[in-house]
Amino acid sequence: MLGSNRITLTPLLETDISEEYLESLNDQDYMQYSKNSAFTHTLKSQISYIMNFTKSNHLLFGIKSAEDGKLLGTINCYINFTGMTLNLGFLIFRNHQGKGYTSEALGLLIPYLEVQFPGMQAVIGSNRNNLAMHRVARKLDFQLKSVENHEENLNLHFVRSFSQVNSQFFPIIPDFIFNANTIGVVAYDAGGAEQITWLLRNLPQKTMSYIDGPAQKIFDSSGISFDQVDQLEKIMECDLVITGSGWMSELEKTAIKQAKSRDIPCITVLDHWVNYLERFAPDEDCQPQILAVTNSVALQIAQEKFPNKVVWLLPDFQLENYKEKIQSVEKSPSAILILLEPTSASNSVFAINYDVITSLIESAFSIKRARGLNKVLIRLHPSQVGDSRLSRNLKEIPGNFEISEGGSLIEDLEVSKVVLGLSSYALYISAMCGLDTYSCFAGMKGHWTERFPRISPLPTYL
Repeated sequence: MLGSNRITLTPLLETDISEEYLESLNDQDYMQYSKNSAFTHTLKSQISYIMNFTKSNHLLFGIKSAEDGKLLGTINCYINFTGMTLNLGFLIFRNHQGKGYTSEALGLLIPYLEVQFPGMQAVIGSNRNNLAMHRVARKLDFQLKSVENHEENLNLHFVRSFSQVNSQFFPIIPDFIFNANTIGVVAYDAGGAEQITWLLRNLPQKTMSYIDGPAQKIFDSSGISFDQVDQLEKIMECDLVITGSGWMSELEKTAIKQAKSRDIPCITVLDHWVNYLERFAPDEDCQPQILAVTNSVALQIAQEKFPNKVVWLLPDFQLENYKEKIQSVEKSPSAILILLEPTSASNSVFAINYDVITSLIESAFSIKRARGLNKVLIRLHPSQVGDSRLSRNLKEIPGNFEISEGGSLIEDLEVSKVVLGLSSYALYISAMCGLDTYSCFAGMKGHWTERFPRISPLPTYL
């Protein structure tokens, strides 16, 4: 609820419909500048109007007296992520006009929308003869949008642009997500699935999920309640879709494309700091509609790569939870944890092959001897579980090590003093939790670890 000393804004309910409400709507003189003047409004028609908002992602508020709860008017907001606009409409009932309620209601709503929909543009449409509305718009720093043939154009648009989120912004779950009636999730990539499951842990809705590949294990071990479906088509029956952003399959891109074609809001969770554009190429229809990140570095990159998209900064629930658990561990950790990743066929300087993996494991043994630690623990990437070729290669490496059987990353971090890896997002988690963290690519120009000085180059021991 939004409020001031005089008024409150609360979701409009069917029980709020009054005779005064209907009388104002049906007063053609009073409504002369509104398209609603062409219709006859009844209790039944207004119930249908309110129900349509309830079933949608758009916003509809009642403007009420703070003193006695009397309904004074209404205000709505149609959300268009494709056009990046928030189209506002409002009505103060005839008996309450001229008392400043419109300006006051907008003065409450605009700051709320700025937080909820960063980077978007609020729009007030008005008949060009409705001078009172023009004054209200200008009072609230809306600017007249230039149009051709201004004198001949019957409708004018006043706009106000909202700033993007910055690193000082407090992370939130937008109400747009909380208010969704049904949420469908599509995930294949492990990293995106991990981020999504932590978001779902903090939502009241039970979700419908279409998952495959490494994401399956992440969801199964998350402890969250979800209905798994076997067809992507069923996800498109939801009024909000959330996807990961991996490049291991076409699943998530297909979901984004289908949601766009059906005008279903779709949020894509970015879980890393690399290849943002490449993940969705080459089809522009697969470009994310709305993006969500959990740290300031990802926020900056996403805003640079997708300048005309909403980018939400969500709380990093995973990191917060892991920090708390590691700080509460009573025993002194004594293992070295190696975070493995799939090999890649690229010629990049950051390509991962078996030679790189072997070198990483040999470095772990050197650190173990130098620091007097007890064991080397290897955590496989979800896609590597059951990889017979990897198993054969690991057996050829001299030295004793264990393959982790931990279901979640935190189980391995809790017993580890040192963490080694390549390019895994888990290195960031480890470093931010205060563990000694090293990457074989740290210190190399162009690698994402440049942004995180807590991740060090591999130490060398003679």
